[in-house]
Amino acid sequence: MLKQEYQNRIDVLEKQVDAIEDDLNDQQDKLEKAYNKQTEALENQLDAFNEKIEAQKEYLKLQKEEQEHAEELSEKNQAIADVQAQLEELRYDNSAAAQKKRLELLDELNGAQKDLTDYQNQYDYDTKVDGLDKEQSAFQQQIESEKNALKDRYDQEKQQIEDTYNAKINALNKEKDYIKNTLMEEYNLRSEEHTSELQSRVS
Repeated sequence: MLKQEYQNRIDVLEKQVDAIEDDLNDQQDKLEKAYNKQTEALENQLDAFNEKIEAQKEYLKLQKEEQEHAEELSEKNQAIADVQAQLEELRYDNSAAAQKKRLELLDELNGAQKDLTDYQNQYDYDTKVDGLDKEQSAFQQQIESEKNALKDRYDQEKQQIEDTYNAKINALNKEKDYIKNTLMEEYNLRSEEHTSELQSRVS
């Protein structure tokens, strides 16, 4: 009888310890989830801010490139116009010196026009390549965003499944412990009754 009382007391203490440990685990899980959620929110804010700054920098860079292109184009067109103006001045001059100068200016004009054409072709090529790079980068970012969203859904569904099955397992364990304890109590009670009966018969 005394032994059973000690066993019951031990069982009670063990259940109390289990309850405390369960509560501790729950509190730790809640704290960790809250920390992760707040950390993720801060990281999202940082990402959004960085994207905003990068977009502004890209816009300023594009403005600068367009301005430089316009200035370069203007200079090359002006160089062509200057040569054409000089040729126009020599239009009615048939002297040998004028003819020589005219040939030099024509060569210079051809070079300036070729330089302008090459520059514009290179600019068009660079613009198209840059556009393709941006399109590729945007698509990669889109895929990464979709992958991250898919990973988040996967983690959530996985956690839900784990929580569901853990709850079922915990319920079964509680039921098992309850049955085990009940059977043990019934067994101990019958043993005591049997012992008492034997003692009464002997006496």
